[in-house]
Amino acid sequence: MSFVPKQFFEAAVWKESAVDVFVKGECNAQALGKKGNNELHIVALEHTSIHYVLAEFSSTAGLNIITWNQAYALFPLPTLIQHKAYVSHEPNDHIGRLLQKYTDRGWKTQHLPWPEKLVLELTPFRHTRRIGDGYTWRLTLDTTNVKPSKVPDYVLQHAQFSIQVKPHRRYSWLSWCQITADPFTSHTLKYECTFGNKGSQGTGETWLQFLGKRVRPLTYMELIKVNADSRPNVSPAHSM
Repeated sequence: MSFVPKQFFEAAVWKESAVDVFVKGECNAQALGKKGNNELHIVALEHTSIHYVLAEFSSTAGLNIITWNQAYALFPLPTLIQHKAYVSHEPNDHIGRLLQKYTDRGWKTQHLPWPEKLVLELTPFRHTRRIGDGYTWRLTLDTTNVKPSKVPDYVLQHAQFSIQVKPHRRYSWLSWCQITADPFTSHTLKYECTFGNKGSQGTGETWLQFLGKRVRPLTYMELIKVNADSRPNVSPAHSM
């Protein structure tokens, strides 16, 4: 569990902490370094790092990201102002142990906001959100002598995710907020995208379906430009 981004936004230093550095592709290092009780972890990922963060982190208080030039807090109101952490995975003993770490550092933990809070205009618990939306705090960092990323900022800032209130599978009286995001790749897109799997265009179709119907013909149009003898063995009917 990485607490360093929260320390950055809180302007605090904790004796025991860890920072997770996400790298897309193969990486042999599990831990790059350790100094005292502080650790630096390297995590190799198949998809983009934001997909992993949204899918794997256990609570809203953990959804803070630092890139080469920006720092993002996805749930700043509950995390930094109210000091509340809401679970983003079904509560169980394992999640409880992770939540205890937040409690030890001063956060109140809760299964989800009360119903009257979910309908407030300023609530960040919207059905469909993106990283760079108006509910996110974003700070620009000093990038003097820092090598720029090859991936433009808009790729991360337009990464979409969905928030749904889900009932507990065992206890009917307990609900929680599930955060979901799906990776999307296409032969006609330069970068991998992330979409909330319930995002809709108002027609009943998801964003993945909406975009898929548009990039699939573009894939075919590019394929037919290539000589048949050297054309990649890719079927646009089964691949974006």
